[in-house]
Amino acid sequence: GGTVIGSARCKAFTTREGRLAAAFNLVKRGISNLCVCGGDGSLTGANIFRSEWSGLLEELVKK
Repeated sequence: GGTVIGSARCKAFTTREGRLAAAFNLVKRGISNLCVCGGDGSLTGANIFRSEWSGLLEELVKK
């Protein structure tokens, strides 16, 4: 997957710590919207990220 656009799977994103790092990077860069293109794995990962989003932000604020 991802060969046309040069993307690849991110093993770190499968962990909460990896998703916390992703949330930090989005906030740091002022990114407020995210569009996920892909198949079942991409959409599953995006849904987990969405469901954890408020908790991830709370955790970042505490740090």
